Amino acid sequence: MTPTAVSEQVRAFVLEKFPQAKKKGLSDSDKLLESGIVDSLGILDLVAFLESDFKVQITDDELLPEMMQLGATVVVITHDDRYLDELHLRARRIRMDEGRIVEQRLMNES
Repeated sequence: MTPTAVSEQVRAFVLEKFPQAKKKGLSDSDKLLESGIVDSLGILDLVAFLESDFKVQITDDELLPEMMQLGATVVVITHDDRYLDELHLRARRIRMDEGRIVEQRLMNES
């Protein structure tokens, strides 16, 4: 598949799925999160589309830092603390036990 064909297929998906894309217009250089065309939940739809249609894998460590830099609120629920530690993100960790908050701390503070 040519780069032009890929671009057209992604553009068609974004225009169909996200009303702001039609309203604001869409160019190849648009930053979808920054421009408000796609929100943080919409990015998950876009990632799922890219992974299924183009057989690529987009990992959390590629996606989460940019989303957090743009001010998106990201909630990660995990039973493995190492998962968050490996991402090296500045984040707030809330540890719960039986539905109660038992610890809160900032991770990766400088």
